Parts: sequence; structure tokens; C-alpha cells
Amino acid sequence: MGQTNLEFPIDRRKCAEWAVSAADIQAVVGAAVGGKAATQIQEGEKAFDLTVRWPPHLRSDETAIRSIPVPVGNVVAGGGPFVSPGTAFGSAAVATAVAGTTVPLPSPAGSLFNAPYLWTTTPTRPLEALVTPLDAQGRPDPGGSFLRPGASTIYREQGQRLIAIKFEVRGRDLAGTVSEARAAVEPMVAPPYRTEWSGEFKQMQEAEKRVARMFGVSMVLIALLLYLAFRSWLDAAVVFANVLAMGVGGVWALKIAGLNFNISAAVGFISVLGVAVLNGLLFVSAFNGMRARGVELREALVAGTRQLVRPVVMTALAAILGLLPAAFSTKMGSESQKPLAVVVVGGMLFTICALVLVPVLYSFYGDRTPPEGAEDLSH
Repeated sequence: MGQTNLEFPIDRRKCAEWAVSAADIQAVVGAAVGGKAATQIQEGEKAFDLTVRWPPHLRSDETAIRSIPVPVGNVVAGGGPFVSPGTAFGSAAVATAVAGTTVPLPSPAGSLFNAPYLWTTTPTRPLEALVTPLDAQGRPDPGGSFLRPGASTIYREQGQRLIAIKFEVRGRDLAGTVSEARAAVEPMVAPPYRTEWSGEFKQMQEAEKRVARMFGVSMVLIALLLYLAFRSWLDAAVVFANVLAMGVGGVWALKIAGLNFNISAAVGFISVLGVAVLNGLLFVSAFNGMRARGVELREALVAGTRQLVRPVVMTALAAILGLLPAAFSTKMGSESQKPLAVVVVGGMLFTICALVLVPVLYSFYGDRTPPEGAEDLSH
């Protein structure tokens, strides 16, 4: 977003040669181009500055600005007299000036030139005689140009200048890309400059922290509720094993689809978590209820699985068929919903394939007498 700037770097050496300060040059150019308040106009109780500056045709382009006369301290500096038009010199004074001798300033009485009206003018030099262009490395270059590239907009954030560099990540995960970019960029940035990686990456980091906290709290609460329901940590562990199995299905689905983990995928895993807990709860509670009524372990496993296979498979198929179009979508906006759909579809498919996981795990410890109240829980 750069645009061309017209910069006139003041040459300190030339300023010393002509006995003029950089501040005086800036004041003259600033008044000529930008204007300067000369007096104030009173209008009732309000006062307004009356600003005076040069007419547009004397400040509208580079040539005009370079011709702005700047008052100097030396009348002559090896090249001849430089005074404003209309100044009268005697022939002897002109000859002395051409020889390169610095002419002393005349007294108010006009003893040197015998021209008291000479003080109505001031010796000047054009601006171009007091400035020198710079090259790309910032060194004086008399053959260079005063035109320099610059910024059209200066962004600020929290009182500091900001340069935003934007890029899009495709074909790989966002966190890995930013990590690699940081390793390459950080050594090139020296204080007081600093880098801040923001945008979607920062939002992802904040969302991941929130999701991680909520996921941890949710798992603790689910484990506590399962224990209060079953009065057995073994039953709660079997339910969590079903959660792990569905999670594995979601991971493999992302791998096969070539997608990376993001917030959308995390929401999909949370959805799968709820279904996995519900399925495991149904199986374990059904087995406990039959065992509490005196049914043999093998018969309880077969009967319970036969009873629940239809609702579990129907629930999984409903989720799969509902999200299958989103999982295969490639149109605009599909990037935000596709990971969620893929995770849910993969998790539900793995649930159907691993339908016997909970019965198999329950068979290892199901000979024990179920806790009190297990029969009521199965209803």
C-alpha cells in the first residue's frame, strides 16, 4: 500500500558552508508549502489564525519546491553573489564577489556600497543547493532522486506503530506453519521491534485453551457421575474405553481425509464424546441389571447386546447420514464444517465396527455381584 513521497534530506555540510541551520531550512519550507500563522482574526469572542503560504504554482511540484529561496548567512561562498533580485552592487563589489571572496556585511550607513536601501533584501540560496538525495542505503548521492517510496497509511495499535503481514495457510496445519515461520523470522527481528502472531492463529490458541479446560472439567464430572450411577470404577472405566475407541475413529477419519486438527474438529470430538458415553452407559447398565436379576454372565451379554444393537446402530447411522454431505463438501465455506463432519462420521463408523468392545471388556469382571441399585439403573 505504498505511495511515492517527495523527501529533501538536508545536507549538513552545505548548511555549514552557507551558515544556515537545518531548523531554519525546515521553517522556511514548512511556511512556504504548509503555511504559517502570521496573525489572528477576531470574530466576536472567537479568534482564528490567519495563515499565509506560497501560491499553488510555486509549491505544486518538485521543481517549484526545489526553487524555494532559503535565507543564508554568507553572501558569497566561492561561486558568486547570491542575493535577491533588485539589489544594487557597485562594479568593484561585483568583481570582488566573482573572485570568490566573502563580502563583509555592509553597515547600516552604507559605508561599503553607499546604498542604505540594500537591507530591504536578504541573501538567499535555493533549496536544491542545501539538500542532497540519498541512495537505498541512506548515504548521500548527488545523482539520486528526491522521490522515495513510502507508506500511504500508518497503522497504530495501542499507541504503537503496526505493520500487518498477512498470509493464508493451505495444505498443512496452522500451528505447525506458524511455528516454522517463527523460527525463520524471530532471528531477523531486533529490539525495539517485535513480532506478534495474531489473527486466526491467536484465536485458535485461545479457543484451544478454553476447549482444553472445559474438556478436562467435563471428563472429571462425567467420571464422577458415572461412579455415582454405577458405584463402581470398573464400570466407569469401561464406559471411558468406549469414548477412547470413538476418539480413535475420529482421528483416523481426519488422517484418511487429509485434514488437520482445528477447533471445528475439536467440536466434533466433543459431540462424539457425548454419544460414546451414552452408548457405554446403556450397555453397562443393561448388563448390570440382568446380572442383578440372577442372569448368567454369558446370557446377560448376549441378551443385552441383542437388545441394544438396534438403537445404537440407528443412532450412529442417523448421525452418519446427516453429516455425510458436509464431510464430502468442497464448496465455499466447507472448510469450517468439514472437519467436524469427518470426525463425527469416523467416530460413528468406528462405533458400529467396535460394537462388541464394551461387552468384551465387561466379560472380564462381570462375574462379580453388581452394586446395589444396578437393576433400577437399567430402566
